[in-house]
Amino acid sequence: MLLLSDGVDPENRRFDPDDPYVQSAINDSVRAGLVVYTLFGSTAPSADDSSITVNGGQSLLNELTDATGGYSYWAGTGNPVTFKPFFDDLDSDSRVSTRWSSPRRWRASPPLNR
Repeated sequence: MLLLSDGVDPENRRFDPDDPYVQSAINDSVRAGLVVYTLFGSTAPSADDSSITVNGGQSLLNELTDATGGYSYWAGTGNPVTFKPFFDDLDSDSRVSTRWSSPRRWRASPPLNR
């Protein structure tokens, strides 16, 4: 599974290594056999945010990916210019099944003949 996030809980922006939402995500992912990969994408910071908040969010993402066997991607504490190098790395990982497609209009499928 690929998750794009800043890792920060909008309701409680302080870093909590025992964040119950992260622990729940870890438990649910492990139980389902999901390997989680994360791409760090920063949101608009609030007035109270500091580098501790951003680093804390990245730490929580790391906690999730470490527990599930995935990997966290980021380029410092800001948004990368492009996610392409991260997607290329995922494509080269033999454990990851990727199917990228370009957006297209939805069309109804013809009925199946059995």
